[in-house]
Amino acid sequence: MATWVAGMTNPFVVKGTTTRSEREYTVKTSQAFLQGELIRINTSGQIQVAALDSDTTGPVHGIALANAATYLSGGDHAGETIPLALFNGDTVLGIQLMAAKDQDDVTIGASYLLAVASNKWTLTVTTTKGIATVESKPANDAWFDPDSASDNDTGVVNITFSQALLDARGAAA
Repeated sequence: MATWVAGMTNPFVVKGTTTRSEREYTVKTSQAFLQGELIRINTSGQIQVAALDSDTTGPVHGIALANAATYLSGGDHAGETIPLALFNGDTVLGIQLMAAKDQDDVTIGASYLLAVASNKWTLTVTTTKGIATVESKPANDAWFDPDSASDNDTGVVNITFSQALLDARGAAA
C-alpha cells in the first residue's frame, strides 16, 4: 500500500542549486499562492503564481518561501519584497503525480503539464504544452524502498525545468 496520498506535498528540491533572489521582487496584486508553491516573475518584475503549461512565456521560475498574503496590502509585511528560491538549470525537484497516476505513467525525458488544486501542485501525464521534464523516477534509484515503488498512485517523480524556461521573464503582467 502506498504511503503517498493526493495533496500530500508541494514540489521540493531534491538536488542541485537554487538562488536566493538577486533582485528584490514584490507580489502582484490579488495573488493567493502559499509558501512552497511554484511562482513566476512577470514582465513587471512582480511575483505571481506559476503557469501550468507553455502557453505562457516564462511559466516557472522558482518556489515562494512565504505566503503572498503576508506581502500584499494588509499583510504583516505589506509592500516588502518576498523571499524566493529561484531555480537554476541543475535544480531537480520532487513532485507528486496527479491522482490515480504512478511512475509507470510517465517517461524519463518527456515534458508534462503541471496542475494545481487547493494550493498543491502535481504533475499530469499530458505532454502537449508540457514544461516539467521528468529527470528520474525514484523507483529506479530507490528500488528497495516500498514508498518509491513505481506503481504507487500519486507517488513522486523528479523533474527539471529547461534553462530556456527559467531564463524567460515574459510571463503575463
